[in-house]
Amino acid sequence: MSEITSLGLFWFILGIVFLIAELFLPGFIIMFFGVGALITALLTQFGIISSFNIQIIVFIASSVISLLTFRKRWSTYFSGNVSHRLGKNESIDDIKGKRARVINTITPGGIDGKVEFNGTNWDADAEEIIQSGEIVVIEARNNLRLIVKRSTAN
Repeated sequence: MSEITSLGLFWFILGIVFLIAELFLPGFIIMFFGVGALITALLTQFGIISSFNIQIIVFIASSVISLLTFRKRWSTYFSGNVSHRLGKNESIDDIKGKRARVINTITPGGIDGKVEFNGTNWDADAEEIIQSGEIVVIEARNNLRLIVKRSTAN
């Protein structure tokens, strides 16, 4: 197997790995490095570039250019639309006082508690044990964990 074919295959496999990694990692950035690697694979395979140093430069340049050019445009197609869940003028931080349903029993300091709020499952914590199926009121949000208390009105 010639060196150009080996390097072309290397860039192709790297591109596929980046594209698959994008499926598991949030951010919508890694995909563009996959695109850069695939562009580099094509240029290498067709003999347009052969120097590994030039391949690195082409990979970085094509990745950054595709990221800056297409990320904003494509993210509207590939990211979820949460406006229907939160309301057009409501931010994610405006959820204090809203009600949610416990879907996995919450124990103080536990890691397994979960609530469903507007169709989305959230990790949850409370100062008391709250059983699955009960209604809670959201008191705060700590990153991706909601702090809740038992609702007095069902």
